[in-house]
Amino acid sequence: DPFLLTMAARGLGWLGNAQTIPLLSALLLDETKPYVARIAAIHSLQGMAAEVAVPILKQAQLSLRPSVAEAATKALQLLLTEHMENEDELRQHLI
Repeated sequence: DPFLLTMAARGLGWLGNAQTIPLLSALLLDETKPYVARIAAIHSLQGMAAEVAVPILKQAQLSLRPSVAEAATKALQLLLTEHMENEDELRQHLI
């Protein structure tokens, strides 16, 4: 059910616990899951530590679903602007 997966992804993000990253990552990178749930996983990962989220979001940029790839790109750009002190490190992940 797309609604339940979406709410689960949001809930895991609200927890902010690093132990949820593998679950969010698996949901995001699974092309068979509903795109709305995958985008919710992107938003949840975006709230995690940038050094953890950036590699996962970069993988999501390669999604076959354009809306997921675009959301991942936007999340990466936002992380870059939010973490200007680490701009060089984050920019390397975007290239």
